[in-house]
Amino acid sequence: RCQVFDKGVIFSTIDRIFIATNVEAHLKMLDNPEKALCRFEFYEIMVRIAQAKYKDQGLVNSYSEALAKLLKENIIPLSKPEPW
Repeated sequence: RCQVFDKGVIFSTIDRIFIATNVEAHLKMLDNPEKALCRFEFYEIMVRIAQAKYKDQGLVNSYSEALAKLLKENIIPLSKPEPW
């Protein structure tokens, strides 16, 4: 829905980003499911997607610029949040 996919961000890119973000390297957290993201992991995955989509492709110079661009161009105008 948010048109994140492009030539640099394909389904396997998102899959790798999810795995890297959700890995439990040293602690097994009981309230952190293997196939879901905690709040802090959601923030991390957003930055990683912004990196893949904008920073790694040379469209911006920093992670903060990449995240701002992702939010401004893809997330905020194209998302339809559920009611609280």
